[in-house]
Amino acid sequence: MTSRVFSRGLARLLIVAAFSLAVPAASEAGEGLDVKAWLDRPGTRLVVVEFYATWCKPCMKAVPRWRALHEKYRSKGLRLVVVNTQDPDGACRPVGWTPDEMVCDLEGHIYNYFKLEALPAAFLWSWQGNLLVSKGHVDEVEAKVEEYLKKNPRVLVEAKNAAGKPFRKLHDLLRQRLRDSGKLTVVATERERRELRRIQKLSYKKHFDDKLQCKIGEEVSANSWLRAGIIGRKGRWLLSLSLLSAESACLLVGSSAPWNPKRPRMAVAEAVDRLLTKLKQRLQMPFSPKRPTASRPAAPEDIGEKPSDWSPGAGEEVIVSFTSLPEGAVVLVDANLVCQKTPCSRSVPRGSHLVSMQAERHEKKQERLALAEGTEVDWKLTPNFGWLTVRSEPSGLKVTINDQEAGTTPIERQEKAPGTYKVLVTSDCHYDAGKKVRVDKGQEQKVEVTLPDKQGAVKVKARDGKGNDIPADVYVDGEKVGRSPGTYKVSVCAKELQVKSEKHGSAKKELNVRERQVVQVEVVLKGGTAPRGFVRIPPGSFQMGSPASEQGRYKDEGPQHRVTITRAFLMQATEVTQGQYRALMGKNPSHFTSCGDNCPVEKVSWHEAVAYCNALSRKEGLEECYDGDRLRGLDCKGYRLPTEAEWEYAARAGSTGARYGDLDSVAWYKGNSGKSTHTVGKKRPNAWGLYDMLGNVLEWCHDWKGDYSSSSATDPTGPRTGSRRVRRGGSWVNVAGYVRAAIRLNFTPDGRDYILGFRPLRFCP
Repeated sequence: MTSRVFSRGLARLLIVAAFSLAVPAASEAGEGLDVKAWLDRPGTRLVVVEFYATWCKPCMKAVPRWRALHEKYRSKGLRLVVVNTQDPDGACRPVGWTPDEMVCDLEGHIYNYFKLEALPAAFLWSWQGNLLVSKGHVDEVEAKVEEYLKKNPRVLVEAKNAAGKPFRKLHDLLRQRLRDSGKLTVVATERERRELRRIQKLSYKKHFDDKLQCKIGEEVSANSWLRAGIIGRKGRWLLSLSLLSAESACLLVGSSAPWNPKRPRMAVAEAVDRLLTKLKQRLQMPFSPKRPTASRPAAPEDIGEKPSDWSPGAGEEVIVSFTSLPEGAVVLVDANLVCQKTPCSRSVPRGSHLVSMQAERHEKKQERLALAEGTEVDWKLTPNFGWLTVRSEPSGLKVTINDQEAGTTPIERQEKAPGTYKVLVTSDCHYDAGKKVRVDKGQEQKVEVTLPDKQGAVKVKARDGKGNDIPADVYVDGEKVGRSPGTYKVSVCAKELQVKSEKHGSAKKELNVRERQVVQVEVVLKGGTAPRGFVRIPPGSFQMGSPASEQGRYKDEGPQHRVTITRAFLMQATEVTQGQYRALMGKNPSHFTSCGDNCPVEKVSWHEAVAYCNALSRKEGLEECYDGDRLRGLDCKGYRLPTEAEWEYAARAGSTGARYGDLDSVAWYKGNSGKSTHTVGKKRPNAWGLYDMLGNVLEWCHDWKGDYSSSSATDPTGPRTGSRRVRRGGSWVNVAGYVRAAIRLNFTPDGRDYILGFRPLRFCP
């Protein structure tokens, strides 16, 4: 009869996870930190202990994330205790927010009690006493918190009296007691769920009572059953509770308490507390602290004062220097902080010690060393990342790494976590190319690809003003591709075609090239010829500067960048000669006067070169381009010095190498000059008919000296101010490395030198 009454009196309960009833013995926490007391507090389901130190960079970096974790889960029973340990300033600093408790551990007693060897370190316990995370960090803790709360018991309570009928009062008392404990989630019954759904509908109304909102959270599915019943007979009633798993229908744990109908709350409190206590286990710690062992009573011994030798304490101390690569590593000796940032020198006891260094984003290094006076601990720490370098030919193309945009080439030594990466270089003008590579810790992985052009073709024909077909040079985006009539392969991204004839002038047309198709272009040339001694330079685009691979290259020649010259101009075919200068200015400042009137003028300052340009403009009735040292604009109709970009564009004449021809055939330099200047125009000209752009004498440019930008530019004129002006091209005294189209030299505007001359240009509409 009793068993049948017991069976009818039990309510059902479903629980997320089966709790282990076989647990280890409880452990005491470190001095100043009582984990067990925190776990026993009402409302506490999870306790985090996070060790924090100002010298620990990952700890400092994670402060906002710990705060966010605390704010997100505190209402669900998470409590966070911060242990501020071993601060080098001798004071516990606030962490910038308010955890549930701050424990000051200046001497590192708790740090050592938990047997820590490095930070960051955090521990997570459930209220049952299970250690869920040991020596982890915020990511691991957050993952375990989410996992635990998903499996947290959700209890559906049913209660019956001794006759086996629903016992509403007992049901309500049990639910309230379970809620007050904060350890389990109480789930609504079906009748209550209907009421909760009604409340939820009301929540969308304008005057909804916010106090009802908290009840909506009870409408979740139950995963555990609690069966409660009154058993026994009159005068000897017991309240019996049984916890069962819905998955297995097995009894997990049970409890009971004397039932007094006049004092039901007392019985419910006692039975529920016993049930929760049985769900707990002995507190798990990340280690097993040593416990005092019993000893036998000591044998009788003499008492009283006895003289003995006295020692002043610690042994001899020695000074040890600590250095690391990278600098700024934290140094610990026998798990005690001795140096917050390398390089440093510290006094430590002589002898064998466990030394460790750790730096942000590097592997911890630890060794046992014999420390003596003058010991130098110099360690190279292994990074916990590698490097990825991506280069392409041509450069400046878009890069994706694992399908994410990563910038443009070249990408130099970009830090990457160890792993496999899919690197793809893409361009609208080229066929994509890439590689799949693996980056390892401390290693650099290089991806170098060449992207073939996507090509179409242009069929070019030129006519004069009378309709006659004429031969003419054909340029695409400033680079010569051949002569008309003719058909030439070009990039699908080619923008501009120019046809040029010395007799008939030049003309431009925009291009719209499609892959594997031929575009027909007919150009009519109506222009005239350039003045005697000058060459007409067409507008166009070019790569300014030199690639990193060019022999003799200097850093200021990069980065290479696309420059567009929008104005045609007339440039003197040779450097200004001594005869020209004397005829216009009435003097000859040159050192090599014996070379003759057809040799380049030298020992001319920048200001004197500008004065020559203005004098030439006045002679021909043109606008003077200089007001003092200020240029009135690139559209000035008179003569002026070329900008640095105009000079290099004209010198290259569509070429892309270091020089526009073989060095000995195009330039006078140290290897063939005989230590003197030479008559202008004796070496082979470039493709546009300019002589001695390389060698003989250096040539003044308009610009102040400044650094290049990697961005493309249109008609650049250099910095607004400066102290030294640019000079270009190399001279008779220079070695081969200085006689290149990209070399950049500079000089004070008032300076004169027997290796320095100039050549003028003027705007050509």
